[in-house]
Amino acid sequence: MKGMKKISFVIVILLFLFTNGGYYLYFRTMQYQARQEIRQKIENGVNEKDLTLITIPLNNKKDISWIKPGKELLYKGAMYDVVRIKTDGQNQYYYCINDIKEKQLVTRYMKQRKQREKTARRLKQNQSNKYIPGNYSIRANFSDSDFSFPVYHFYYKSNFTDVSSPPPKRSFFIS
Repeated sequence: MKGMKKISFVIVILLFLFTNGGYYLYFRTMQYQARQEIRQKIENGVNEKDLTLITIPLNNKKDISWIKPGKELLYKGAMYDVVRIKTDGQNQYYYCINDIKEKQLVTRYMKQRKQREKTARRLKQNQSNKYIPGNYSIRANFSDSDFSFPVYHFYYKSNFTDVSSPPPKRSFFIS
C-alpha cells in the first residue's frame, strides 16, 4: 500500500510538471525537428533558385539579429538559415533558406505563452479582488487591567455592500 502511494504521488507530480512545462517541451522537440530538416536540406545541396539573398551594407548590420551566429538569423521578422556568406567592399551577402516552419512554431509558442501570462494575470487579479479581504482592525486597550491583549485583525471583507431587501420569511408550519 505504501508503494502505491509513492507511485501515485510521482504520477501526480509528473502530470503537474507536464501541464506546466509540457508545451515548452513539445515546442523544443518540434523546433529541433524543423532545424534538422533544414540542415539535411543544406547538406543535400540547395538549388540556387530556392535561396533568398539578403544584402546588408557593411557599415549597417543592425538590421540582422543572429539566433545562432553564422548559421541562423532574424531579418525583418522572418527567420533564415544561412547557407553561405559573401563579402565585397561595401556589402555582405547572405544566401539563406527562409525557415517558415520554425518561424510559425516560434510565433505559435509566443502567442501561447502570452495567452497563459494574460490568463494568469487575470486570475490573479480576480482572486485578489474577491478572496484577499481588506484589513480591518480592532484595538483592545485596557489600561487599568493586568492583561495585555494583542491587536486583532479581521481579514474578511464582504463583497456585498448593502442588502437590497430583507430575507424571505419562512413559516415553520406548512399549511
